[in-house]
Amino acid sequence: MKIKKLIPYLLIFLVGMLAGATLYKVTKSKDDDIKVININTNDSSFRPLPPPMKKEKDSEMKREFEKPKDEKEKIHLKKDFQGEMAILIDDSGNSLELAREFEKLGMPLSFAIIPYLSKSKETNEFFSSRGYTVLLHLPMEGSDEKTNSNTKNLLRESMSKEEIEDIFLKALDNVGYVKGFNNHMGSKFTSSDRAMTNVLSIAKEKGMFYVDSKTIGNSKGFSKAKEMGIPTAECMRFLDNSKKVEDIEKEIEKSMEIARKRKKVLVIGHFHKNMVEALKNKKELIENSGIRLIFVSEILE
Repeated sequence: MKIKKLIPYLLIFLVGMLAGATLYKVTKSKDDDIKVININTNDSSFRPLPPPMKKEKDSEMKREFEKPKDEKEKIHLKKDFQGEMAILIDDSGNSLELAREFEKLGMPLSFAIIPYLSKSKETNEFFSSRGYTVLLHLPMEGSDEKTNSNTKNLLRESMSKEEIEDIFLKALDNVGYVKGFNNHMGSKFTSSDRAMTNVLSIAKEKGMFYVDSKTIGNSKGFSKAKEMGIPTAECMRFLDNSKKVEDIEKEIEKSMEIARKRKKVLVIGHFHKNMVEALKNKKELIENSGIRLIFVSEILE
């Protein structure tokens, strides 16, 4: 009787033993199938797995995007375009030493060369060979007769087109090849519609552009050039009516403000050491201001 009662328990025990033995065989069978593979690292087909990305990288990237707001704003403002400014340096041509000082600034300046000075052609060659925009600074009749009388080969308002052409071509020959010209003095000449039509028609035949130095408010130069389809621009401010460095610096800053408001401005300075010094002092300010300094040839209308 007692044996009959034990039979169910014995059956459960035997089933458990059989199940354990089967599991052991399956596991052993799988283990027996495992093979060790020898990898030849000299094989050209071998490509090791890339190392896992370092956590430091993630933190560095996170820090990059979590820069303080004011720091990001400063970077944006430094690169933000606000306008263009072209600086034309008049009265060049009397000193190669000074030309080198301007060149050392490393700024995209433009230069207008007066003919018949001691280094007119050499100055043109110096700047042109270095990629600067160079103009002929053509003497024209102004309001001061004493100054007019002392200026060699001056264009006068009363001259015929043939006389103007003769002086113009000789001046070009003296300075050398240039793509454009502007007026030196010229308050009387540029006020004359007839005189400006004559000189600009010659320039148009030669494919030259014209910059109105705007030595007088009622100059006809800019408007006449546009009317005739000649690429042109006009001066909006003189940088060195005062030759003091600090005054020139103030004018540079005022010119930058005009560039911000009007998006482009052409200003004129002159060929002297204080101009070099002022530009040197304000170079970083211009570069970080969003005002793009360009050649005169890039601002033409």
